[in-house]
Amino acid sequence: MYDKKQQIIIIKKGRHQAHEEHSSAWKLAFADLMVSLMCVFLVLWALQIADKKEKEDIIHYFRTGQMSTPQERMFAQKNSLVSIPLMSSAKDNNTDINDTVNNALIQGEYNTQEELQFLMKRLDDLVEEIDASNNILIEVIPDGLRILLTASEDQKMYERGGTQLTPFYEDMLLEFSSVFNAIENGVVITGHTDSAPYNGQQVSNWELSSQRANSARRIMELGGLKKANITQVIGMANTKPIDKQNELSSINRRVEVIILTRQAVDDMNDIYGGSDEQYSKLLAKKDNATTLASKNKPVTRLDFAD
Repeated sequence: MYDKKQQIIIIKKGRHQAHEEHSSAWKLAFADLMVSLMCVFLVLWALQIADKKEKEDIIHYFRTGQMSTPQERMFAQKNSLVSIPLMSSAKDNNTDINDTVNNALIQGEYNTQEELQFLMKRLDDLVEEIDASNNILIEVIPDGLRILLTASEDQKMYERGGTQLTPFYEDMLLEFSSVFNAIENGVVITGHTDSAPYNGQQVSNWELSSQRANSARRIMELGGLKKANITQVIGMANTKPIDKQNELSSINRRVEVIILTRQAVDDMNDIYGGSDEQYSKLLAKKDNATTLASKNKPVTRLDFAD
């Protein structure tokens, strides 16, 4: 007999269906994450290259939504060593050099006083960035730009009687030379010593200053100075002291780097190399001397036999 009080249990079993394809929603989420990370890296990079004024401008923009500095001057790359390509001259005839003060160095030559002043300002900024104001002095001269790398009482440029730069000056010069990637001027490197005599009979301050100049040249080439732009590397011994009252002063122990104008390079080439016209005259004299020598050559019986 059917018991009405007995509970009836119904079990429903669903049929297994084929698995649906996996959703691609995770790809969108992953792409959003990558874009967000890229934005973070870009902001960090911008903060890294920005100076104090630019960082203040960024903060002001995010707080107010307005630019406190004209937009074209934001991130003007004045701290960047990346050069801007230019075919031949550092300044176009229609370009005011003041418009480029806040830009990176322009690839080319720097010949006019205005261009040299701009280059000196850029190099001064770099000297401050690498904290070398007490060791690198820069000035404009009639033939170009002179850079003095001087020793100090607390920082030796070379060990006494040595020709290898100390690690401090080696690192400083290596970092400073990176700016020469954009400079196409001729460069002269000179070494100088104080008046203290060199201990040794075979070596004098002349050899010592020359070797020190070459030591600086090698470091500068590693840093960015192009070999083709090196015009001269010489040693001056103690003939050109800066402190003439105290010729043993540390400031006299130095290396000078002179960035020459085009006119100065041409004048130097005329002194040491001579002009094409002079070479032509020398070759003509040589040919005439050879002709006369062949006519005056002694004649022997063998010559008649031939």
